[in-house]
Amino acid sequence: MNNYTTPSRNATPNEYTFNEPPPTPSASGSSRGAGQSSAGVAPRTSNMDDDDDEMPPAPNPGSNTAGLVTMTRPMYSKKNVALTADSVTVVVELQAAVSPAVREGLDLVVVLDVSSKDNVGRMKTAMQFVINKLTPTDRLCIVTFADGATRHNQLRCMTAAAHKDLEAIVGGLKLATRGGGGANIKAGMDAALAVFTSRKHTNGRTTNIFLLSNGVQSSTTGGGGGDARLVDVGNVAVFTFGIGKETDNNAVLSTIARKSAGGTFSTVQDGADLTTPLAELLGGVLTVVAQDVKLTLKPNRKEKHLDTMVVAPGLDYQQTTTDDGKITIQFGALFSGETRKVVINMKLLPTKEEEDEDEDEEEAEEEDAKLADAKLSYMRQGDKDSGKAPRLIQIQRTPHPAAAAPAGGDRHSNTSSVVVVLELARRKHAETIRAVRQLADAGNLDVAKDTVMDALNGLENIMVEEEGQKLVVDNLRDELRQLLALMDNKDLYSRRGHPYALACETSHAHQRFAAKGDNSRSFATYRMDNHRDEATQFVKDLISHQGRRH
Repeated sequence: MNNYTTPSRNATPNEYTFNEPPPTPSASGSSRGAGQSSAGVAPRTSNMDDDDDEMPPAPNPGSNTAGLVTMTRPMYSKKNVALTADSVTVVVELQAAVSPAVREGLDLVVVLDVSSKDNVGRMKTAMQFVINKLTPTDRLCIVTFADGATRHNQLRCMTAAAHKDLEAIVGGLKLATRGGGGANIKAGMDAALAVFTSRKHTNGRTTNIFLLSNGVQSSTTGGGGGDARLVDVGNVAVFTFGIGKETDNNAVLSTIARKSAGGTFSTVQDGADLTTPLAELLGGVLTVVAQDVKLTLKPNRKEKHLDTMVVAPGLDYQQTTTDDGKITIQFGALFSGETRKVVINMKLLPTKEEEDEDEDEEEAEEEDAKLADAKLSYMRQGDKDSGKAPRLIQIQRTPHPAAAAPAGGDRHSNTSSVVVVLELARRKHAETIRAVRQLADAGNLDVAKDTVMDALNGLENIMVEEEGQKLVVDNLRDELRQLLALMDNKDLYSRRGHPYALACETSHAHQRFAAKGDNSRSFATYRMDNHRDEATQFVKDLISHQGRRH
C-alpha cells in the first residue's frame, strides 16, 4: 500500500522571491516580483500554502537494516613495535554497504545561475535527467539566481504530477536580465538553505544542494549581496559545479563545497556536457545509506603504552577532542559503496624503567599493547545505530621488532601495511596537488611541472598486486598526468588547470568523487558509474530525437 498522500493545492508551482521586493499583482492578475526578470523565469500564478514542504511517503524500514556501515579491522604500518619508545601509524576504515536494502529519503535543492546565455540550454537538459531519476520518495526544489534569487516551487515529492510541473519550470528557464556585473551566488545559497530551515518533515531525510554557476561572484560590497564563501551551510552537503573558465568563481565554489558536510567541487568546461557530471553526483545522493556517521577514538591510558594519539591532517571533516583525549570525527552521510579512511599517528612510551635499560634484552617479554578503542555510530531511517562493539587498536611489543614497510611499499609487505602505505601515498598526492596549484597560481609553472614529475616518479615506486590497489595508484597517476597536461601554458592553466586542481583537492579532502572532465574515477561508486552511463545515453537519445524533428 502506498502511504503517500498529496496535500491539496493548485497544480501550478509556487514562487518565492528572495532579496527582492514583495510581489505585486500585474494587470493579468498573476503575481510577479519586482526583480523577477533577474531570475530568468516567466511569471507563474502563486497560491501560497501554509505547508512549505510536502509530506513524503513513510520510510520503508526494509527487512534488514543491520550492517549499513561497518568498520574494518585496524591496519598498521608495522607488524610490531619495540619495547623502547616507538611509533606506529594506524588506518581505520569505514565501509558503507554496496547494495543496501534501504536508503534515506532525498531532499534536494538545485540552484541554477541563469546569468549566462551559454549554459541555460545545457542546464535544462541536465535538469530533465535529474527530474526523470527522482521518485516520490525524493523531494526537489528549484532555485535560480542572477542579481537576486527566486525559489520556484515548494519542496515537492516527485510524483508524476510533480514531474510534469517541474519539467514546466525547467522548460521556462530564460536568460536573466541583470543590472550589474557578476552573479549573486550568496542570494542563491540563502534561498536554498531557507528551504531546509522551513522543513517540517525531516526524519530519515538527507539535505543536499546542487549549485551550478558560471558567472563571477558579484561584488561583496555595496549591493552585491555578500560573499557566498561566508555562508554557514550547517550540516547540508553542497555539491558545486563550476561551468566555464572564471578562476575567481571556481575558487568561490570550491570553498563552499569544502566547508560543507561532504560536498565536492566539480569542473565543467565551456560547451562540455553538463548532464553527466550532475548525474554522477545524483547517483551518490540517491543512495545515502546512513547519516550522522561518527568515528570515536578513545585512548587507553590505563596500560601506560600510549603517549600521544593524533589524527593525521588531510581529512576535511569536523573533528572534536575532549579533555581526556577522546577524538570524534563526524562524516555526515555516506553513499552506498563509499569508504572513509582515518589515519592515526601514535607514539608509544617505553615499557622499561630507566634503571632497567641495561637489562638483557633476552629477558624482556613480548606483550600486546592495547592503545585505543575505535567506535562507530550512525543514524539510519531516523534511528540511531551504535554498530558493533568497539574495535580494539592494539599492537605487539617485542624486543626484536620487524622493520617497517618501505615508504614506497614492496611486494613482500603484509596486506595491512600496504593499505597504510597506499593511504599515506594518496594523502601525499593531495598535498602535492595543492602545492602545485599554489605554485602555478603564483606564476611558477616550471617549478610546478617539476613537482608533478617528481610525484609521478614517486608513484612508480609503489608496488602492489591486488587489482583494487592498482586502481588506486592508476587514479592518482591519471590525475597527475592530466594536471601536467593542463599546465602547458599560463592561459591553459588559468582556464582548465586551476579548476581541475581545485576539484581534485575537494575530492581527496572529503574522500568523495568529483567530476573533473577526465578519466580518473577516484572515489566513484558503482551507482555513480551507472548514472554516468545512463546520462551519456540520455544525451545521445535527446540529440537523435532533436535531429529527427529537424
